Amino acid sequence: MTDALWLGWLCANFDVLRRLDPPEAERLLTAVRAGRDEGAHLAVLSRDLDLPAAEDVWRGPDPGPPGMGALRPGRPSADVLVCPGARCQRTVVRRSGVPVPFCAVDGVRLRPARA
Repeated sequence: MTDALWLGWLCANFDVLRRLDPPEAERLLTAVRAGRDEGAHLAVLSRDLDLPAAEDVWRGPDPGPPGMGALRPGRPSADVLVCPGARCQRTVVRRSGVPVPFCAVDGVRLRPARA
C-alpha cells in the first residue's frame, strides 16, 4: 500500500498529473485504489516533473496523525479540510469563495478536520 505521505501527494497533484500524462495518472489512481504500493514510482515521477517530493510538502516538525498536519493552536478545526478516508496526510486550509477540493482517490470532497 502507498504510504500516507505519497498518497496525499498523489491526491494533491492529481490534476497536474492528469493534464501532463492522462494515461499514467489513471494507471496510478487505479493502482492505489487497488492497494498497490506506488510510493517509489511517485518519488521518481515527482523528480521527473520537478514537483516537490511528498516529504517536502507534508512533513513538518510534528505532522501528527494522518490528515492533521494543518491543525495548529488557534486555528479552528472546521477551517482545516482533510482526507475523507483518513488515509493520507493531505490537509487544506479552507478559503472563502474557493470550492472544497476533492480527494482524487475517493472521489469525494475533503472533510472538516476533527480536533
